[in-house]
Amino acid sequence: MILQLQALRSPAAAQREAAHSAEVQKLILQLSRELLIAERHVYADLVGASLDRDRDFNFQQSATDVQEMLQQLRVLTSDNATQQAHVKQLGAIVAARLSMLDRARISELPVARALISNSRTSRPQKNVIDKIVEEEERLLGLRVVNFDEQTRRAEWLAMGGGLAQASLLLLLLVLSERSRLANERAAARTDLERGRALDIVGTVPTPIALLSRDLALVQTNPAFRNLYRAGEKELDGRPLAEVSDGAWSDPSLLQRLNDVAQLGRELWDFGLSQTDGEGRERHVLLNARRLGPDQADFVLLTAIDVTAVRRGEEQVRDLNQQLRGKIEQVSEVNRELEAFSYSVSHDLRAPLRHIAAFAGKLGQEIAAAPGDKAAHYLRVIDESSRRMSQLIDDLLVYSRLGRGAMRMLPIDMQSMVAEVRTMLSSSGSYGIGATWDIGPLPVAEGDENMLRQVWQNLLSNALKYSSKAAQARIVVRAELDRNAHEWVFSIADNGVGFDMAYVEKLFGVFQRLHKASEFPGTGIGLANVRRVVTRHHGRVWAESAPGGGANFCFTLPAVHR
Repeated sequence: MILQLQALRSPAAAQREAAHSAEVQKLILQLSRELLIAERHVYADLVGASLDRDRDFNFQQSATDVQEMLQQLRVLTSDNATQQAHVKQLGAIVAARLSMLDRARISELPVARALISNSRTSRPQKNVIDKIVEEEERLLGLRVVNFDEQTRRAEWLAMGGGLAQASLLLLLLVLSERSRLANERAAARTDLERGRALDIVGTVPTPIALLSRDLALVQTNPAFRNLYRAGEKELDGRPLAEVSDGAWSDPSLLQRLNDVAQLGRELWDFGLSQTDGEGRERHVLLNARRLGPDQADFVLLTAIDVTAVRRGEEQVRDLNQQLRGKIEQVSEVNRELEAFSYSVSHDLRAPLRHIAAFAGKLGQEIAAAPGDKAAHYLRVIDESSRRMSQLIDDLLVYSRLGRGAMRMLPIDMQSMVAEVRTMLSSSGSYGIGATWDIGPLPVAEGDENMLRQVWQNLLSNALKYSSKAAQARIVVRAELDRNAHEWVFSIADNGVGFDMAYVEKLFGVFQRLHKASEFPGTGIGLANVRRVVTRHHGRVWAESAPGGGANFCFTLPAVHR
């Protein structure tokens, strides 16, 4: 069929091309005739001759007509480059001739005669016109041959058209049967998908309802019916405002649903408090939208039950209120602790200073003949006052570590450990002769002053408790725990160690596992360590055995930069 249509179109196209050639020839002759008429009229006007005119002559109109004919020639020959060149040449000649005639109209008779004479003797447009006509005749001959070929082809195709049409009809019958079977299968799949969709909607726990444009219930899912303890037949067709004793009769809600149904607006997360089928108060969030253009008579309404969420929010508010009360209590305790710290740092120091001062004066008074007991008593008083002063200082440090604001900065642990080691080696007798093994340490984030306190306590303890060894050895290491995303620092010594049965007491305030006569100290250093590490969201622990040295470890979060 397509070939036949093409064959029928081809002769018609050949006929149009032949008519096109004839039109070009006709138009070129009209242009030549219009130029001749214009020349005759211009000459007649100059000599005062009378012409038998069929119409009133207007030179400007005649020139315009000639230009329009030239434009039509350009359009008609736009498919042929040779003809376009000829038409362009003809346009230049015609423009020159019209200009000469226009000058003759306004010139004196001798000059005008000379101009017209030159116009008559110089007629190169005839050669150009002849070329255009010859080219169109050549094209016409080619188109006639093409027309004959297309006609013969159409005849052959027409003879085979019957067979092609019969074959096409048979093919259409086969395709029609296949299409019918495909439609049946598609309808079956559609029914299956519709059934699945209904099953899914039926199992969804969210209440769903389909409303008409006048807000009457068209269809509901089981979750909707269960929420209001109603059967399907009880709800279908009923106005929404009458369901569950007016649970949906809120004027603001009905107005918004009307806007959805009539104006195509959408409703999102509209909060509504209502009573369900058992008389319990429910909080729901409603969403509604009009279905697509093919189903514009329906509104899809979904209700999300957020009663449990609202109750949880109320509980959270209550807990927050209780938490604020607890915070106020803690703030009051902190204020009391600050007052206690002030009292400790000022009020308790004065009696200690008095005791130490008067003990010194008493020693001077009896210096002439001191007895052994008197001297012993004075030493005890002096040492006790000094120890009490140190305990007060340590308590104040412990208090400040728990309350002070933290300035978190990147800290080079390698440099910090080196500084603490230098200080300990130069300020005390424990570090003299000790062997240090300090591995590569990372840059960690924390409060510089607090972490320096940690290293001072741990390293000084390691030196102190290994001072009785033949050769004190301190090993410092750091390892990255990628699973916990933290750095693990360890400080090991070869000192006296301790019994792991008492490890829980180790980090308590004033807790000591060795006598003060063996190793001096107040028992608050490790408590300070635990407080600082805990404030840095880390952990601290220790491993040891009596006589086998000790290994203290703490962690800091690893920060990638």
